[in-house]
Amino acid sequence: MQERRIALVLGLQLNPDGTLSTEFRERIARGVYLIESGRVDLIVISGGDTLKKYPSEAATALEMVPERSRRSCLIEEESLSTQQNILHTKELLRGHGIKPISIRVICSNGQWHWRTKQMFAKLWPEARVSAEIVGTETAKDTLAHILLYAMTMMDTKEKVFLPLKRWLLNRS
Repeated sequence: MQERRIALVLGLQLNPDGTLSTEFRERIARGVYLIESGRVDLIVISGGDTLKKYPSEAATALEMVPERSRRSCLIEEESLSTQQNILHTKELLRGHGIKPISIRVICSNGQWHWRTKQMFAKLWPEARVSAEIVGTETAKDTLAHILLYAMTMMDTKEKVFLPLKRWLLNRS
């Protein structure tokens, strides 16, 4: 197993027209900064196909990474939730023979503080994880993250959360 320092860019739903949101662009830019400054060895961009008529979040985000840094990127295109981001990334790295020395999770404030840290502790306890916070968060974003946190803590198997998310995504 190759030991690597990892930057994990958590996906974020694309805009209705299939473009990246400002916050998602900030996450990718931070990942690129970390790889180009030598602070990490590999970027994993995580995010599934939330808008069926466009490529996955991860594939769309990869287009923003400069060509010189793409050889240091892996994309994970299956996940539709933070829990799945963690589990699928763990499997992706294992499948490539990579053992993370450290993982810098690139996300927004509320997302990290409300649920991501606890999910990593539960789903990938051996990982040495820290947060790279980007963007600013509105009160509405904070409330949404609190609600998501409460829902995912009560619905640990995502039996309600994922069907609800799919239903909401199909309505847009």
